Amino acid sequence: MANNTELLIINRILIDSNRNLSDSNRNLSDRLDSINKRNESRDKINLEIIKKTFIHDIALGELGKLVQAESIDECKEVVRLLNTCNCCDRHNTNKIKPNDFDNYLGCPIVYNPSNRPHDELVIEWAKCDCHCRMMSRMIYRNYCEKCE
Repeated sequence: MANNTELLIINRILIDSNRNLSDSNRNLSDRLDSINKRNESRDKINLEIIKKTFIHDIALGELGKLVQAESIDECKEVVRLLNTCNCCDRHNTNKIKPNDFDNYLGCPIVYNPSNRPHDELVIEWAKCDCHCRMMSRMIYRNYCEKCE
């Protein structure tokens, strides 16, 4: 059986170990926060590139490049980036999500047009000119057409 001196030594070792683990945990947490901030910045830049590419392609009458991603992983990544857009409440409802590509079983998700009066829709359209939701839906529709 350990005597008091040995117990005090063991207690001191455990306290020091706990302090070292806490410091390490804090350092890891700080590094993770830094990585997350870098990733968020990268995503914002990539989102802007996607939006500008889309507008440019529409202006040239070439909708294909962005919408016709080559692989399911590309589709999912572009949709993931589009989903980081928080332009307005309307565009953040009924967005296609990356896992919708995995759940596709030959029957695509279809969001029916709104049944609200046209005048009301025009007012709402004027509030936000972002194309994030439309782009994600177009990418999804194109993917579904390729699968059929």
